[in-house]
Amino acid sequence: MSINLEKRTQQVGIILAKRGLPVAPKTRVGVALDVSGSAKHFYENGVIQETLDRLLAVAMKFDDDGNLDAWTFDNSVGEIPTITESDEGTYVKNKLLKSRVSLWGGTSYAPPLQKAMDFYFGEQAKPASGGFLGKLFGSKPAAPAATSQEPAMLLFITDGANGDEDRAAAVLREAAKSKTPVYFNMIGVGPANYFGFIQRMADELPNVGFVSMTSLSISDEQLFEAVVSEDFCEWAKKL
Repeated sequence: MSINLEKRTQQVGIILAKRGLPVAPKTRVGVALDVSGSAKHFYENGVIQETLDRLLAVAMKFDDDGNLDAWTFDNSVGEIPTITESDEGTYVKNKLLKSRVSLWGGTSYAPPLQKAMDFYFGEQAKPASGGFLGKLFGSKPAAPAATSQEPAMLLFITDGANGDEDRAAAVLREAAKSKTPVYFNMIGVGPANYFGFIQRMADELPNVGFVSMTSLSISDEQLFEAVVSEDFCEWAKKL
């Protein structure tokens, strides 16, 4: 582990202890990255790479394998390689931008949200048959959440509003209704008024958090305080 990553992992532990979690709960950690057209500059100026280097510390603290599962999204979802310690400083250039994923399109939240649910919880994450959800995602019934399943946290980073509010809300509400042990940490980068949908979902659902940032170019401490939020820690204490 590099010195920077080790220090950052220690910082995450300090924040957790301050929030009443001296031992980090075993949690799988993933990140969904907005690759819509408006976000392109974040990849060109190195901001996303620096952010991923720092989020690795969160995965190192929570996840047994220390890896950060990853997806991209514009109007569709892209599967990209898992981010590991060896990717520090190089992941965006060497892996993300070389992956065969859609880049620089519009913005839809539902595809990455559902993809992460399927990845972590499999058939349990499939919406129930019939009605609006059945039309959106198929007719296979969803099984109730198993309390023994390992929890997951999805760090969802976006710089703009989505064009699929109904579909995205359906995924988030289904996860809460089925009591699937997943926390959606929705990080909006830009003017707060871009993210009314995320704010409404966070106000409505116990497993959705909203962090509003004007920039990702903030200190390690500020980023970790936002990601390992009081809201997330209170959710984790109830698992």
